[in-house]
Amino acid sequence: MSRILLLLIGLCLVAIETPAWAQFDGPEYDPNPKQQPAKANASSTSSSPKAQKPRKADEIKDIPDRPYVFQDGYQNDDILTDGFYRVKSRNGFTWHKAELKSGKVVAPHWSPNKVGPGLVWQRGFRGPDGFWVFGHFRSANKSGHVWVKQKTAKGQVIPGYFQPNQPKAGHTWVPGHGTPEGAWASGYWRSTKKTGFAWKKGHYKYGQWQFSHWQPVKTQANKMWVAGYYNYSTSIYVVGYYRPVVYTNHVWVGGYYGVGGVWVVGAWGPSSVVVVRTYPVVYSPSVMVVYRRSYSAVYIGGVHHGYHHHYHGYNAGHVYQNRQDLAKNAQRNRSKAINNRNQRANKRIDQRGNLARQQQAGQRASAQQRANAQQRGNAQRQQRQRQPYSQRQRTQQRPYSSQSRGSSGGGSRGSRSWGGGSRGGSRGFGGGGRGGGRGGGRRR
Repeated sequence: MSRILLLLIGLCLVAIETPAWAQFDGPEYDPNPKQQPAKANASSTSSSPKAQKPRKADEIKDIPDRPYVFQDGYQNDDILTDGFYRVKSRNGFTWHKAELKSGKVVAPHWSPNKVGPGLVWQRGFRGPDGFWVFGHFRSANKSGHVWVKQKTAKGQVIPGYFQPNQPKAGHTWVPGHGTPEGAWASGYWRSTKKTGFAWKKGHYKYGQWQFSHWQPVKTQANKMWVAGYYNYSTSIYVVGYYRPVVYTNHVWVGGYYGVGGVWVVGAWGPSSVVVVRTYPVVYSPSVMVVYRRSYSAVYIGGVHHGYHHHYHGYNAGHVYQNRQDLAKNAQRNRSKAINNRNQRANKRIDQRGNLARQQQAGQRASAQQRANAQQRGNAQRQQRQRQPYSQRQRTQQRPYSSQSRGSSGGGSRGSRSWGGGSRGGSRGFGGGGRGGGRGGGRRR
């Protein structure tokens, strides 16, 4: 009788599901029903349509049994970061929302209350599925390794990791990753190729790392592949195996890394064991992002402008453009900036080209002038050489012919020369100059 009673109680516990937290409005979704919804400005909601509330069909039920809250997103100029789920609280850590510091938007993050000696705290990030990936501690330095910083490629965050300084022939390095508890799981070497297998890269799901593993190229009917794992104690990768898809009256409990990085092997467990969730399930992040977009904080030009309403352009007297318009404007501004930079660069290139062309033209002109002068000199020499000797003599004496005529005292052209002219001879002592003539006149 007691067994039947316990079974009925268990069935009731399974049948009664805890509702998702997303049915409560607020800056963060919390299961506290007394929480009042956050109110947007009346001008932003009075005439605008509301997003459809999440439905029961939008619930995700296979998430880890943890206390999740939905953190609203934020908009920094033309970049909109969607909201996400995160764990409500963590011992020894403080949650920081997106905020302005010195005119710059600081992304939301967990910060440890204390960092041990020789350790560095790596901040987490929003996972691609809408769940926050918790940060982790790591050693400040690791012998024979270099830390590769976190980066973003094609909209996806690639976490930082330790990379060995030297490669290993025939092997590929598998980067480490952070654990849900905030520890660091070191990377390891694997064979570059394995016959009959393909390497499947890991990914984040519900904020937890799904391990990379070897996957058979060919599948088996009615079988499911159980991924292998890396044994940190022996430094050996343990290849996975096939298991039946269904085992009557049993459920499969997957393997995981336990305390100290020890792998707990997956196994079948009796289905009679009733697992009751401690914390409620949540709605799909993609649905919540749309439903909660009106509560996303807006930062434009390093200034907080309240909250963004996706369906209406006005809030607290400020005009906000939607995401597409902001993206277009930002792209337009970037294009203008790029065009201005290109124009300035082209102008500098043109100026340098003009200067170079002017210098080249000047050099060519100087060379041409020298060539022309040389040609004229050559032509004059050739012309003199063709003349008779007597004529060449007269030509060479021609610059002095005026002095010779002036010294004879016979003509007007001689009187204008500074040689001994007739005017100087008559007025002076025959010395050939006006000064001499005047001096002689005064003496008479």
